[in-house]
Amino acid sequence: MWSAITRFKASLTYAVILGILKLGERRCNRGKPSIPEIDAVLDLVGFGILGGLLFLSSVESYLLLLWMLNFAVLLYKRKNDMNIVLKAKMVK
Repeated sequence: MWSAITRFKASLTYAVILGILKLGERRCNRGKPSIPEIDAVLDLVGFGILGGLLFLSSVESYLLLLWMLNFAVLLYKRKNDMNIVLKAKMVK
């Protein structure tokens, strides 16, 4: 959807953001395998960064509304993953 609406600009930006986040996560974990819940949180963080970039670039208001709706769906979809990560952080 984002590829069609933004002519791949948002999709490419999101892919680069996720790549940078994943590289940072791998360096922090020192090469250990990642757990899916961390990947889900990185997905949310990356999409949040994309939203910030969309806001700063003064895109049309319908794109910001679409981003907000898409982010709400992602939050709902990833709520269990976020709970697992937050509980693990609280235990440490």
